[in-house]
Amino acid sequence: MKRVKLFALLFVLVLASSSFAIQGNGTPMRGQGQQTMYEQNFQPMARLQVELKLSDAQVAKLEKLRDSQRKSRARIQLKIQKIRLNVKEELLNDKINYDKILQYQKQIIVLRDKLATARINHLKQVEKILSKEQFEKFRMHFMDMGKRVKRGVRSRAHNFRSKRNSRGVGRNIR
Repeated sequence: MKRVKLFALLFVLVLASSSFAIQGNGTPMRGQGQQTMYEQNFQPMARLQVELKLSDAQVAKLEKLRDSQRKSRARIQLKIQKIRLNVKEELLNDKINYDKILQYQKQIIVLRDKLATARINHLKQVEKILSKEQFEKFRMHFMDMGKRVKRGVRSRAHNFRSKRNSRGVGRNIR
């Protein structure tokens, strides 16, 4: 009987603590000023508008520019994916045509070069829209974003290696 009461009390405490952890609108509590992943990742223009003090006209031009750049980048990336599929198909053939694979690789290099050139041209167009002060802040934001992405990739790779090594896989065990 004591175990049943203890279990019931424990259940009520767990239920009560989880209900206090949810705010009135049904979202988990965050610290003041923190944003959800959606707010951070999918609303970059709103954050840039505040940080750079952009006018409505500048926001409209930047959104139009970003949309057109995103569409052209998606088309090029789709072409790269199709070529990579062709490479895989070629590798699955009984007799591999290495000349064809090299042609595919050259096509991928040309398309990657187009992506890099498009990024540079996009940056030039952004510079034309923003004032000098705004562009300096934008450039610093752009460089910081690259560091965060690289740091994230590096930390994920480190986590993978550490997990793999903690199980003894991939190490020389003597």
